[in-house]
Amino acid sequence: MLYIAVLCLVILPLSAQGTLQTKSTSIESLITFVAEEFPSKDIKNTTSHHVTLLVETHNKQLNKDTKNVLKQSVLFLTERLSDTDAISIAFYNETNGLLVNTVGAKQTKVILHAIETGTLKQLYKDGLSESFTHANHTISKFNQNTLVFVKTPKQLRQV
Repeated sequence: MLYIAVLCLVILPLSAQGTLQTKSTSIESLITFVAEEFPSKDIKNTTSHHVTLLVETHNKQLNKDTKNVLKQSVLFLTERLSDTDAISIAFYNETNGLLVNTVGAKQTKVILHAIETGTLKQLYKDGLSESFTHANHTISKFNQNTLVFVKTPKQLRQV
């Protein structure tokens, strides 16, 4: 956790274009988190979003339960975002890499396929640091830029 705090202090001030909010939740609370943090389409919100999900892994592949919850949560998130919003997904811990490079929030088939297959677009040596770098490079002063740490319990991991 100290490592995450240090990364926030070092990388966040480097962004000249905009700000990057960091938030944290568990995989079990991800759907509730989405409901609370991203307003329904019915509520007038003109701010565009770029959401990067940074998912903790305990094995080379996500287990079935974690994968299903992640897919349902992302589907819910894409329903609450607009055509101008974007999503990225990266992994850290056991597997480190970029799963979904920045794509439009309405490209649900692309996003869900990436989660299902688990095929990384880019391998990272250090998932936390390089995910922060990716998120920092995609910051726009016109977007609400959010990096969400998604913790997964070890008991849900594949054996």
